[in-house]
Amino acid sequence: MTIIHQGFSQRAGWAGDQPISYLMHKALANPELISLAAGFVDQDTLPVDLMRQAVDSLLSDRKRGQAALQYGTTVGHAPLREIALNRWREADGEPECERGIGLDQVLITAGSNELLHLLGDTLCDPGDIILVASPCYFVYLGLATNLGIRTIGVEADEQGMIPESLEDTLRQLNNIGDLPRVKAIYLTDYFNNPSTESLALERRGPIVETAKRWSRSFPIRVIEDAAYRELRYKVDDIPSLRSFDEEGDTVVVAQTFSKSFSPGIRVGFGILPPDLVAPCGAQKGNIDFGAPNFTQCVLAEVFNLGLFEEHLGNLRRGYEAKLNAMVEACDEHLAPLDGVSFTRPGGGLYVWLTLPHEVNTSAASPLFERAMDEGMIYVPGEYCYAVEGAPIAHNQIRLSFGVQSQKRIREGIAALARAVVFFICFCSLTGLYIIFDAFANLDEFMQHAGDNGNLLGIMGEYYAYRSIYFFDKTSGLLALVSAMFTVTWIRRHNELTALMAAGVSRGRVVVPVILAAICISLFAAGMRETVLPRIQHELSRDPKNLSGEKGQVFRARYDNETVILIGGKASYRSDKRIESPQFNMPPALATYGNQIVATNAYFRPADPATGRPAGYLIHGVERPKDLYSEPSLFLEGRPVVITPADHPEWLQPDQCFIASNMDFEQLTGGTAWRQFSSTAELMRGLRNPSLDFGADVRVAIHSRLVQPLLDVTLLFLGLPMVLRRDTGNMFLAMGLCLAAVSVFMMVVIACQYLGAIMFVGTATAAWLPLMIFIPIVAFFSDPLRQ
Repeated sequence: MTIIHQGFSQRAGWAGDQPISYLMHKALANPELISLAAGFVDQDTLPVDLMRQAVDSLLSDRKRGQAALQYGTTVGHAPLREIALNRWREADGEPECERGIGLDQVLITAGSNELLHLLGDTLCDPGDIILVASPCYFVYLGLATNLGIRTIGVEADEQGMIPESLEDTLRQLNNIGDLPRVKAIYLTDYFNNPSTESLALERRGPIVETAKRWSRSFPIRVIEDAAYRELRYKVDDIPSLRSFDEEGDTVVVAQTFSKSFSPGIRVGFGILPPDLVAPCGAQKGNIDFGAPNFTQCVLAEVFNLGLFEEHLGNLRRGYEAKLNAMVEACDEHLAPLDGVSFTRPGGGLYVWLTLPHEVNTSAASPLFERAMDEGMIYVPGEYCYAVEGAPIAHNQIRLSFGVQSQKRIREGIAALARAVVFFICFCSLTGLYIIFDAFANLDEFMQHAGDNGNLLGIMGEYYAYRSIYFFDKTSGLLALVSAMFTVTWIRRHNELTALMAAGVSRGRVVVPVILAAICISLFAAGMRETVLPRIQHELSRDPKNLSGEKGQVFRARYDNETVILIGGKASYRSDKRIESPQFNMPPALATYGNQIVATNAYFRPADPATGRPAGYLIHGVERPKDLYSEPSLFLEGRPVVITPADHPEWLQPDQCFIASNMDFEQLTGGTAWRQFSSTAELMRGLRNPSLDFGADVRVAIHSRLVQPLLDVTLLFLGLPMVLRRDTGNMFLAMGLCLAAVSVFMMVVIACQYLGAIMFVGTATAAWLPLMIFIPIVAFFSDPLRQ
């Protein structure tokens, strides 16, 4: 995470943690990876010879060379601007509305990204809105975020942004008063990066017309990012959005020669509405006095020498071959998988892959890590969605074929397919647990879906979190079973006999298996301390009360610091509420009576701004009467019962506040808080004067510390049974191993129970299974030592 210190601007903070930086870091840290993430161009297509020829021609004339090496104008090299404008008009078929475009409306920039940044900086203040197709070019989303611009996604399909969805979005923004903040609509209308579709011809006019119709005191611009227009291989060109702008006051064109010639020269251009020319020019003048003049002059020379079109033709043929290689590899490796689909674009540099809905492709997902383990990296599709607006899809991938060879493209897709298959198989195993549990709670899920919709979404979210907990509880067993089946496979295929005949001991054969199993146990321990505490709220959800809006039976509990007995009718997880609370006061706090009775109580964390401590905000005080006029009560100088008489600024007459260091989860969570909290949180809980945990929590803390050792002990208990020479029947060996596991688990549970009832010490209860089984493991470990 990027940390912005005091003294830096807000924009410095907004610029941090962009996806492009993360992906480049991953790729550079693992140079052997096949990167199908970077949208770079093919190294072999870079026009070294053409550039040398153009540079030689330019510098052969001393005056022209000197002019090229001097500062240029802010708006750019006039001959190149004229070339760019003429080529644009020709591509559109010389429409009447483009014939009046003046050369002064063409602005040369250092690539099209500079123009996009310039437009955002010129049109928008922080908090203003730009509408984007969903999905969208993710670098543009980062650029907008850096400027403090809100991006809102508009639904799109295989023909691009849907005009009706654009209309609905503008109407919704108008209804909430945000229409004046909408400054532009951004579209990559040719071979969209990332989803590869081109905006359909029949949608171009309606989108421009919609922008004009919703413009009020100023135009809502349509930013047409045509970066990939010239990279078409299998389809004909179609007229631009600019060709549908009859008045010429709405559409802003952004084009680049980075993709069609060379990114290293950093030359792009824009065609601006007349009223944008002066402000954009002034902004650019303040930044760089104009794009690099020399590269503009060289590129103009490339056109003058007739070199560009030949190069573009070669480029298209090379990229088409790479596109075919990627699509063929996807057909071979990914198409056979259920629920997998991908685009077959007619141009651009990308293929857009969609996996089954339940497969998460994010950078934090197991699939992303597995893909890197297999030797490739991709762009997670979720990066390409605006935070607001159209829903974010978490099961998509952008694949780039630009920079890799055809061979590497095929290898990368095969590696991705292996990762997807592995992940789907892992999900299948977890699915056995989910199926049994889901059927047991199906009625509750259906009832909740009837109120909230989307049964599959509700179950998917619930079991996504439960699967993590399932892995945590079974990691030791999974490590053993994985190692056991691996060794069994080696024996059944006579690999073990061959290795031993070569002088390799059983121990050396299984060392890698043991190390892998230990890594699984350590990984599970890390998740137990870092991941589970962060999602304990989701893990605490009861299938019979998914929304948390149903009252749960509330068991009265003492706050041991204040000796207040907190009771009530029911607790509600959704808003951390106690219904009909009763606070039974100790003698030291019984100034107003033995009880404070109210309608509801809500837990509130400490608020440093008002000086309010953590505790419970009491609504509808019923007893004692007239509490609002009484002063607050203190215990050893600390406020415990805070009344409106002392704090009318944040307490209503029918309210009061009871301070407590026992939060809602600790008060109502029962065993859930103990199960899902980290070891550090449990230890802090023991030191919390408001809490009085029994011996079971102390046993749990010691057991957390011992668990990796227990997992390793279990591994060494089971493996020798599979490796023994006298165990000829593999299934018998596995049965004996599983029986030993059952005995091991029962002993562990029994020891922890004895510690919880204080029959033995809490530390002894956690360590006792090791004391019992380590001698047994040592006795039966001959097959590993031999």
